[in-house]
Amino acid sequence: MEKLDQLRLICTDIDGTLLHGETPDYEGLREFSQALAKARELYGTRWAVVTGRHRVSFMGVLTILLSVDLVPDYLVLEDALIYEFDRQRGLRSFLFWNFVIRWRRSHLWRRSRKLLGKWQEELARHFPHVEQRSHNTVDLWLEFDDEATAEAGEVVLRDLVGEREEFQVLRWGAELFLAPSVGRKIDAVRKLSGREGIVLADVFIVGDGANDVNMFEDQEVGFRACVGNAPHEIRRVAVQKGGYVSEGTVVRGVLEALYAACPEL
Repeated sequence: MEKLDQLRLICTDIDGTLLHGETPDYEGLREFSQALAKARELYGTRWAVVTGRHRVSFMGVLTILLSVDLVPDYLVLEDALIYEFDRQRGLRSFLFWNFVIRWRRSHLWRRSRKLLGKWQEELARHFPHVEQRSHNTVDLWLEFDDEATAEAGEVVLRDLVGEREEFQVLRWGAELFLAPSVGRKIDAVRKLSGREGIVLADVFIVGDGANDVNMFEDQEVGFRACVGNAPHEIRRVAVQKGGYVSEGTVVRGVLEALYAACPEL
């Protein structure tokens, strides 16, 4: 991908992208902090963490980031719920936006509860040893014994979902997801860009998972990147959509892509 003329907004996933496992790469995170500081100085860049994590589960991650002086301007939690972050005042919700996302997801859940139950039963019939990891929300989250079985499960689930556009079938590795199309990561990126008066051509995004794919697919985003440790199918989609795939893994891959997007850093 061509480098950015201006780097106005950086959007990073967390798990598998900036962090992996229980031992953060503190040296890499400090280098990312320095690069972010330089971008802020050159372009007034803003930084948003864009993650599928819920608020409570993210607090430990935030502690790690703050320990190396990595202070996000925005947190996007559960893929689409947006919060402005200030180290002194904490989180401030985009109240109306978040209310609408929650309401639409809740409405979809009420309408689809019986249908999702039938799909779960059908998958359990085909794959009796699959582990159900679903939350009490509009999703299915299944973990299979291996990647080949998960691929077979994906075929079954896609056949069950059919042409219903309100759901997305996502898979990486041995994990299979059915997620609502209501409130994707790219929707939050677009909302933030509009809030800041930033054109998408000046936005950098990086991720590693199936819920990041919708960001790779948006051709208006200036620089779309995937870290080297992403599953094969995620890297393949990134390449197909014209994105950058790093050789480096986790935060080192983020830095590699960031320097490719903006050599001035």
